[in-house]
Amino acid sequence: GEAEVLGMFLNNRAAEALAAGRQDEAAAWVGAALRQSPQLVAAWNTLALLHLRRGDAGLALQVLRQALAAEPHNTRVMAN
Repeated sequence: GEAEVLGMFLNNRAAEALAAGRQDEAAAWVGAALRQSPQLVAAWNTLALLHLRRGDAGLALQVLRQALAAEPHNTRVMAN
């Protein structure tokens, strides 16, 4: 639906910001993505990568486990 498409767009913006090293901007985008579409596993994956880049591997792992619980066969989440 529309909420999921908007969530995907917002998550893509988060991923772009994260790749460019703009962590605060990425956090804002991924937060908006998850508010729009809380079930969007790709956004949970992006959030985990953000936590990892910020040096919080424990929180990143917790978020990845949550994402895998929702989509156990998601290879992108598994790779992270």
